[in-house]
This record gives sequence, C-alpha cells and structure tokens, in this order.
Amino acid sequence: MGKKKTYEEIDYDTIDDKVTVFLKKKFGDKFVHERYECIAYQEWNNDSQHTFEVKPIEDDELEDISEINSMNELMFQLHNILNWMCKEGKFKKGNYIICVCW
Repeated sequence: MGKKKTYEEIDYDTIDDKVTVFLKKKFGDKFVHERYECIAYQEWNNDSQHTFEVKPIEDDELEDISEINSMNELMFQLHNILNWMCKEGKFKKGNYIICVCW
C-alpha cells in the first residue's frame, strides 16, 4: 500500500494575494501587472481543484525564473513561484489543493 499524503486546502484568491505581494517585492516597478491571477495564467476553470507539492526551488531553476519578468510576461508556472517563495521562507513547504470557485 502506498503512502498517504496530507493536503492543505487554500483558495485561489489567497494564492493570488500572496504571489502578488512576493513578485512586487522581487521585481518592483518591473512587475507591470496589477495583480497576479492564477486562474488566468494557469488557464483554470471554475469549480476546479489543483494540487501542488511545494518545496524550496533549486538554485539553477531560480536563475531561469528571475530573468523572465524582464519581458513583462508571466510565463513561468505557479509551482515555480510557490517553490521560490518556499525557498525564501514566504510559503510553507507541503502539499496543497488550490480550490477555484467564483
């Protein structure tokens, strides 16, 4: 029998708030978006759930992420942002279910 995982449930709007604050601090004026919106950037539908395992990102992956915003595009994936936040102590390591419902 496989190991069981425990997941913490979190609302998409809470994720948006936390990620927006983090990215604005990281990129300052280069962050041209008013707000990070995981639904739009991840192309999620209403009444859906998405699982993530959050753990500190590796340094080589971090180099790729830090250059992306220079194009004023949020092309990097949410899991990378959450892992980056985890590395910097801004998001707790663990398993999450992000709930989308509006």
